[in-house]
Amino acid sequence: MKKTNVNCKIISTLILLTICSLTPIFSAELTVFELQDIIHENILAYKDTYDNKKIRLTGFVYSVDEHGDNYAINFETKDLFNISIYCLLNEKSLSKASKLKKGTKVSVEGIAIYSNGMPFRDVTLQDCTLLSANKKD
Repeated sequence: MKKTNVNCKIISTLILLTICSLTPIFSAELTVFELQDIIHENILAYKDTYDNKKIRLTGFVYSVDEHGDNYAINFETKDLFNISIYCLLNEKSLSKASKLKKGTKVSVEGIAIYSNGMPFRDVTLQDCTLLSANKKD
């Protein structure tokens, strides 16, 4: 009987480890401007801490664009850094996206992907979920 319990615990642990390895780790809650500052000041720190990890981001909508069947939220950013930040919304957030207007404060969660296309750098939040949307203060 004990051997069966040990085997079940081992199998349960292996299943849990497999699920955890497939799920991006939630790494931070930031504003768009904080994320820009981090990238501008130390790109290696950004890559170690945030790249390919799930983050929660708060910022103001600059525009909402259609990309095929998806919507992308482009955030207001500090232009002098040449760093664009946007998110590609997942299916469950699409119906809300068409109602977003410029200046709306939103909170989103997604997997941060950095790309360097000099002179511009981008962070795209993929599989992004729209958590909240409020009018600009």
